[in-house]
Amino acid sequence: MPRPVQPPRLLLRKERRDQNGKTTHKAQWRIHDRGEKINTGCGEGEFERAKEALNAYIIAQHNAQPVPSGGSPETVLIGDLISYYLKRNEKKIAAMSKDNKRDFIARFERLIDFWGDKYVIEIDENSCADYQEFGKPLADTTHRKHLEYLRAVIGFGAKKRKVIMAGLEIDYDMPAKSKARVTWYERDQIARLVRTAYRRQRQGGTKTSVHLARFILTAIYTGTRSDRIQRASFIREYGRPWIDLESGIFYRAGVGEKVADNKRADPVRIPAGLLSHMRRWHKNGARYLIEVNGEPTGTCRSSFRRLVIDVLGKEQAVGYNRHTLRHTCATWLIRARHPIDDIARYLSCTPKMIEDVYGHFHPEWMLDTINAFGHQREKRVSALQLKKQQYQKAMQEQDEDAA
Repeated sequence: MPRPVQPPRLLLRKERRDQNGKTTHKAQWRIHDRGEKINTGCGEGEFERAKEALNAYIIAQHNAQPVPSGGSPETVLIGDLISYYLKRNEKKIAAMSKDNKRDFIARFERLIDFWGDKYVIEIDENSCADYQEFGKPLADTTHRKHLEYLRAVIGFGAKKRKVIMAGLEIDYDMPAKSKARVTWYERDQIARLVRTAYRRQRQGGTKTSVHLARFILTAIYTGTRSDRIQRASFIREYGRPWIDLESGIFYRAGVGEKVADNKRADPVRIPAGLLSHMRRWHKNGARYLIEVNGEPTGTCRSSFRRLVIDVLGKEQAVGYNRHTLRHTCATWLIRARHPIDDIARYLSCTPKMIEDVYGHFHPEWMLDTINAFGHQREKRVSALQLKKQQYQKAMQEQDEDAA
């Protein structure tokens, strides 16, 4: 099978000097593609910007030469399917929070580096194992996540008939899913986190963490995923989750947004206390739920992590992150004996997931089972009492016969 040419890649053009040692051309990142060299305008210290330019170039190349339909696994390049997948999900990627977008792009950059010049038919147990050791080796959980993205790319290509699988089943040999470790915040910890975020200030009096306090309150009392809270608006906007302050409903999916089945985003009614806060935030000028200086913003993992460490201490903060707020919402509700079906609807997930992940927090979890031990003892006592009564009756009848 002939090997395809290398996919577009970044190479650094070294600094050039004249005979007198004077710099004539600064070092610059360039895109090399099939003999062509395209300047990115990015210097040696601007590698991240250069990677963004490379991604934009790859997508633009796909637009110019779209993947033809009806190819077989032996003739369709994975790099072409990745470009097609990224292009078709361009709006979704643009709407991601800063952290999620960075992680998403980093995963696809690695996928392109390894799989870009390979054909679909080359995905098997051995090549997937090689991918884990490619460059900086991946942990099993991270490796699984990358392979899930690769599987999504191939599945999307097959769905759109860019590659005809004809019954071919690919063995991705994914590592097993790690068992969920559920941690949660206690009420006093949440109170301290919110209080600290509200009071934190720069020298000069400017408050810096009010948006973190709003994030925590919304996540803890609605159980909504981080990305949807960070994009939410008090004004209805196309493609953005929005909060109807009049009816008290948080529409977690934006208008016209397609939501994956495993990331449902059903509307949720906002608790009265939180709704009062939201109405006050909007009345005071906030357009977006999470914003800084009037602009929508994310809750950076590092800033949230620093807040948790400041409040709980470094040792106690292990295992606590933004998603822990969603776990906390579920844990508090199930501890309060709230029906599992209602909790599932509130968190926009399945009752089975609630049962599997949080069921052991329910006060009545296995109560019937452990009570059975008590019932067995009661049965044994009842049997002894019956024998005693039978003996006493027999002795009484014997005494009557003797009389």
